[in-house]
Amino acid sequence: MSFMQTNVVNLGFIHAPSLDQAAIAAILRNVYGLNKNSRTGNYFSIDLTSNWVQVANNFLEGIRNGQSLSSLLSYQFEKGLHDK
Repeated sequence: MSFMQTNVVNLGFIHAPSLDQAAIAAILRNVYGLNKNSRTGNYFSIDLTSNWVQVANNFLEGIRNGQSLSSLLSYQFEKGLHDK
């Protein structure tokens, strides 16, 4: 299986006091990189609607319970195919 990469830009390193802060900084920087050419001016806008937060919390809960991320993603993919 191959993945096609388009417009991959290296935005550099992030130095932070903790891994949690580095992860949040990486997410915000990635969102900024995606939205910096946006005409709306909302460079750091992230969709935090309850649906996306619920999906993220389900992934985190599954990982805390010992499931692998690949199995959780596979389940979510199959569920999406079935529901659509």
